[in-house]
Amino acid sequence: MRRKWSLSHFSVLLQSLLIMTSFIDWSNTVTANLNACLLVERGTQNLFYSFERSAAAVELAVQYANDVILYRVGISLNTTYTDIGSTCEARNHLVAHAMGLRDRGTICDVYIGPGCGSAAESLYDYTRSIGAFIIGSPAAGVGISAPREKYNYMGRISITHQNNANIILQFLHQQNYSASTIICDLYNSFYKQLSTLLENQMRTTDQKYYSISKFVQVDSSQITTRAIETILKTNSARSRVFILCIPSAAVRSFMLVASDLGFTAGEHVYLGVNLFPSTTWGNFSYSTGDDRDDAS
Repeated sequence: MRRKWSLSHFSVLLQSLLIMTSFIDWSNTVTANLNACLLVERGTQNLFYSFERSAAAVELAVQYANDVILYRVGISLNTTYTDIGSTCEARNHLVAHAMGLRDRGTICDVYIGPGCGSAAESLYDYTRSIGAFIIGSPAAGVGISAPREKYNYMGRISITHQNNANIILQFLHQQNYSASTIICDLYNSFYKQLSTLLENQMRTTDQKYYSISKFVQVDSSQITTRAIETILKTNSARSRVFILCIPSAAVRSFMLVASDLGFTAGEHVYLGVNLFPSTTWGNFSYSTGDDRDDAS
């Protein structure tokens, strides 16, 4: 899967570089160099995006832009990398990183990264004020603070939390489900952002459906069987549809408890999100080699 991720990054980064050049007034260009500042997370397996995974795609896109596109107008694109840490939080230091580059004399014509949507939103206010373009890598979760259409100086890869949220909502409407219970993970950053964006999207596009649905917050790293049982019993009286925005191990735990309660006989629907096997969300599988494999 890493190869597919890199190729998709290369394709979108290349398209974004083409878009980025359209923002530049070539008649007033006094330098033959453009600087792409990479602000990308690294050093963790808890995030599905990292510099280690995207570095090769960035290098390919920049090389292609230099060799095939920019040489025609005598421009050379250079890169500067800044390690922005290994977390994805609403409170972050992206503006400090960007201004630190400026204070050190690095003028950034385009920013590549970050992976975290919250961080990208923080960075956007600064970059928009100076007229610089952001190529999200992938800026997953953008759209929480404001509709993503507001970020017209930002390009991203196509697989985003917004797309996932739209697919889930379309599925619910097509099946005519009257209400849902959404299990929101506070521990895993991917699912935390996904559930937040899903809630915002539901509130914005379908207020009636939002009013009869319920969002339940959990910590997937320490949730107990008893807690899962309480959640399922309490909410099944009002909703038979459970959207599980939690990693694969927690999904398996939920499903085992649901089975023990008799909630897997066809009267309930469970929807999980697992884009591909990953250390971030695991791999949806019934088998873990324990004594519950047969039940799961």
